[in-house]
This record gives sequence, C-alpha cells and structure tokens, in this order.
Amino acid sequence: MSHYSADPLSGGGMQIARTRGLASGVLLLVLGAWAAIVPFIGDYLDFAYTPTSTWTWSSGRGWYEVAPGAAAFLGGLLLLFSANRAVAILGAWLGIAAGAWLIIGPQLATFLDIGSIGTPTGTSTGVIALERLFYFDAIGAAILFVAAVALGRLSVRSVGDVRAAHRREAAVVESLASGRAATQPATTAAQPAAPAAPAATEGAAATAAGGDVHANRQHHRHFHFMRRHHGEQTQPTTSSSGTQTQDH
Repeated sequence: MSHYSADPLSGGGMQIARTRGLASGVLLLVLGAWAAIVPFIGDYLDFAYTPTSTWTWSSGRGWYEVAPGAAAFLGGLLLLFSANRAVAILGAWLGIAAGAWLIIGPQLATFLDIGSIGTPTGTSTGVIALERLFYFDAIGAAILFVAAVALGRLSVRSVGDVRAAHRREAAVVESLASGRAATQPATTAAQPAAPAAPAATEGAAATAAGGDVHANRQHHRHFHFMRRHHGEQTQPTTSSSGTQTQDH
C-alpha cells in the first residue's frame, strides 16, 4: 500500500478545481446566448431593433451583437469545463472583451463602416430605453461584471485549488503503485527459470571430472606396462650372473 504526503501549501499553481468557474461560466453562457440570439427573435416579442423581420442577417447584427455574444458564450464554456488556470483566465478575458464591446460598439457605429445597429421599434420612451438596455448596455455590463469577478477569483490560489491538486497527484501515485503491483506476479513467475545455469555448470564439471578419471586410468596402465617391461629386461642378467657364480 502506497502512502502519499504533500506540502499542504503546495500545488494548485496551474491546475484548479472545476467548480471555480462554474457559476460564472453558466451566467456567461446564458448572457452570451441572449446577446447573440435576441436580434433574430426580438420581433416575436415586439421588442426589437430594425430590421424587424425575424432571422434576418445583417453585418451590423453580426459585428455588434452576434460576435460579442458568441465570444461571451465561448468564454463561459472555457470557465465551465476547464481545470487549467490559464485556459479559464482566457475565458474570463473573452467575457470582458465581449461585455465591453456590447457597451462601446454601438457608440462607435457612426464612425465604423461595418454596418448599422438599427433603431429601436418601441413606441414609448420607456420601451425604447429597455430595448437599448437589454440589447446592448445592460447585457454588456452584466457580462463584463461576471467575467471580471471570474478573473479576480482565478487570479488567486485558493485552498480548494491546492486540495484539488493534491487529490490529482495522489490519484496519479495510486495508479502508478497499482500498475507496479500488477506487474510483480508475472516477474515472480518468470524467476524460477534462472537456476538452469547451475545445472549446465554441474554438467560441465562432471564432464571435466570424467576426463580426469580417464586420464588417470591411462596413466596407471602406462605405468604398469613400464614395470612389466623393466622386469623382463632384468631377468636374463640375474640368471647369467647365477650361472657364472656356479662355474666358479
């Protein structure tokens, strides 16, 4: 069993808990979707800018409403699903840029040659004010506020980030330990085949010993033959000496 211990103040530098951007991400998704879709469905609600026909595309709607709404929606997705601090911060900055453009863009429409935002279709000053707020200013301010709060939360390392980093590191350590434990039985089963080498050594030693015994036998036979040959050569000399002695 593996034991894991880490510095309680370390970790959480780039990896964050997914819950850090949960609320901000959901709000940016809703606000961004509203900013991008409302110009195409506003006429159903009698709450629109010209042109009043539904689902009508124009360059002004694309640049001043759809583009910032899509940027805020993408930023919300990054905040909602990313566990990387840098990616989540990128999502927050997308939301900030989208909210700022919704507020500033319509004021620059007379200077920019990228299309017209149209005019409110309300019949009273109150409805016209609400249309301006819920198409541009209020939605832009809400997106800007939510994204700025998310950026502030992501700029600091919280206790939750450190704990999340420790949990991920502990999970990695446990998985590595489990992998090692799974490979150990196979290694143990393969180990008994190793003693085959001593058997070969014993066979070689036995062969060498047999060669030595054979050499000793040949040596004894040669020695015995030499003794017999020497005895045969000395017998006539002894016999002749005895004869000469007898003559005297």
